This record gives sequence, structure tokens and C-alpha cells, in this order.
Amino acid sequence: MDKNIKICLVASDSDKASEALSTLQEKYKENLVAEVEEADAIITLGGDGFLLHYLRSHTDLSKPIFPLNLGTVGYLLNDYETELSLLDRIRKSESINVSPLALTIVKEDGTEEEGIAFNEISLIRQTPQALDLRISINGEVKMDGYRGDGIMVATPMGSTAYNLVAGGTALRLDSEKIALTTILSANPRGWIGTHISNQDSVLIENRNPQKRKARAELDSVAIEDAKSVEVKQSEKKYTLLYDKGRSLDVKIDRAIFPSLI
Repeated sequence: MDKNIKICLVASDSDKASEALSTLQEKYKENLVAEVEEADAIITLGGDGFLLHYLRSHTDLSKPIFPLNLGTVGYLLNDYETELSLLDRIRKSESINVSPLALTIVKEDGTEEEGIAFNEISLIRQTPQALDLRISINGEVKMDGYRGDGIMVATPMGSTAYNLVAGGTALRLDSEKIALTTILSANPRGWIGTHISNQDSVLIENRNPQKRKARAELDSVAIEDAKSVEVKQSEKKYTLLYDKGRSLDVKIDRAIFPSLI
């Protein structure tokens, strides 16, 4: 990037993020622009959830994002360090491209909702009863009568989040795969799911929505009374910037190949 980097700062409403915003506004006032379109890079200040919210809210975004952690975990983010030059970090950063899942959710009343998910989409039970699901890949029914608390489709970006906790395996960013992972599978018992091509289309249908209600969860957004979810990988790509040697793909590799004790 050019030495005269123009940045746009956006922050969550937390006290930590607001304080950091004031600090950076003063420190880099000569490099600030008010409009995203004028910036060379966008700096997000918040947690992982804020980054995902910002990405979902800006579906036409064409500028790279250098996300700084002013939240809790910050797995998807760079460390917030006041001692280092933010402009130098951006200049030396490594870029990765991520694509969300594009979703069509049909509710019990027949209405449809479109959405995207950067980590995962889950169809999960809304009541105490297990779900009864039909799973189709590219129009072909692969499983008719899956029972369990639910099932999710996760991107490589999100494969170390809920997917890993549920028993799925992490995926490299360049794997060209997405994860289909079960949530407490009862039938078939012990099945944890599989990996499929990111070019595949997945349709998950609730076979008994009147008795066994389901909720669709798109990252942190919940849609009640979901009857079916169709999932495809979006063709849209977003660019994230990371400190060299500490990027998201490095973190995922460490999850795939953890350190030996």
C-alpha cells in the first residue's frame, strides 16, 4: 500500500472500543477519511461479533479490513497495540479472502428470508424435541430422517468456532470445502457429519415443522420457525488484513495441527 494510507475507523459501542476510537482518531487524524469509499483500508474496533456484524451489514464492501480486537476472544482479529504504528502494520500486512454462505430460509408460514453467514448456518431445535430432517446435496436426497438437536454448515473461516465445539474438524482456508456437521446426532448415532465441496448446494428440510419446530441461526442472528434452509457459497469475496505470521489461516492451521505436549 502507498505510504499515505487513508483509513476509515468504525467501532462497536463498547467502552473499550469507544476509547480506542478516540485514541486512534487523534493519533492518525491526518490519515482519516469519513467515507469508506475514500479509504485504502477500514479499521474495525470491537470483538469477533462486531466484525461479523459489519461484514453482514456491508454486502457491497470492496475495501480491505484490518480488524483490531477490542472484544474478548478476538480469534478473527489482530491484537490492539498502541505502541506499534498502525499504518506500518497495514502496509506490511498479509491479505486473505473469505466468502460467506448465501442462504435462503423458508419459514413455516411460507415466507422467505435471504441472508449470509461468515461462520456457519445452523438449523437447531426450537423445542425440547429432536429435529427430524431431510438433507439433500445438489438436489439429491442423501439422508431422509436424520434425528438430532440440529445440523450446521460451516465455512473454513468459521470451522474453528461452533463447528469445532460440535465435534467437526477445522478446514484450511484454501481447502475449497465446507463442513456439514451434526449437533448431537441421535440417528445415525455418533455421526459427526462430513466435508463437501464449496460448489455444492445443500438443502436441509424440517420434515415435521408443526411438531418439531426449528430455528435457523446465521452466525449470531436467529430466525424462528424455519421450515427449510438452502445453502450455497456466495461468489462475493471480502478481504481481511492481518499482521504477518499471525493471520487467520495460520491460526486455523494451528487448530488442525495442534502443538504436541
